[in-house]
Amino acid sequence: MNGINNRAVILHQYLAYYDGVNLSIFKNDIEGIITDKPRGENEQTPCMTVTVLNGDNGQTMAEVYEQGKEAVERRYLQSSDVWHKFVKQYVGKR
Repeated sequence: MNGINNRAVILHQYLAYYDGVNLSIFKNDIEGIITDKPRGENEQTPCMTVTVLNGDNGQTMAEVYEQGKEAVERRYLQSSDVWHKFVKQYVGKR
């Protein structure tokens, strides 16, 4: 991506849930940027080493995960994602 000034990225999350009668589709967008070089380690999903999502204090997703379970949990509690939307609707139906 040398020479590319706009490194904006949007992570689109989708979750489909079928309860036997109704199909619900949940969507969430998280904005971020692509870094100029990889940071952190993640062999399973290399894109995490170059993706910085808004709200992650400039750290790549891999760098957040390297900090351990508590850092990952804190990240998810502070930012909306598709699972939060699903749980909100699912719990509301009970």
